[in-house]
Amino acid sequence: MDFARYGRTVYQDFQNPDTNQFLSQDPYDTVNAQVAFTHDNWTLTVFGKNVFGEHYVTSAYSRYISALIFSVTGDLIHPAPA
Repeated sequence: MDFARYGRTVYQDFQNPDTNQFLSQDPYDTVNAQVAFTHDNWTLTVFGKNVFGEHYVTSAYSRYISALIFSVTGDLIHPAPA
């Protein structure tokens, strides 16, 4: 088993003139697990990533740049792959 704890992550939008506005990711934990069975000359291994399905954000983009380039408003975040 592999346990990882991640602290609060703040995504500050450096282009936003209001420095009090920011996106943040609350602290979260992930667990990866692996089980292996070996017999004679072979091994069967099963691996699970994020086995408890914790949802978390991997990146956030500037709402100002996004509005200019992609004509999108609001906060753009990328959740971790399921």
